[in-house]
Amino acid sequence: MKTASYSRIAIEDCITAMLPKIAVRELDRAASEEGLYRSALVRAVIMRYLLEPNYVGVA
Repeated sequence: MKTASYSRIAIEDCITAMLPKIAVRELDRAASEEGLYRSALVRAVIMRYLLEPNYVGVA
């Protein structure tokens, strides 16, 4: 199970690394307002996209 956890974290980190710095700052701001970690917010956005492929509210 630890491998899956590490893989998930690596995927979240890769996605975060691909984002423009301003988007990462916005993620951090939104995460702090909601009392979440950035990775939890990134995960929520990924899940939302997977569940609703036409969702474009990230940009």
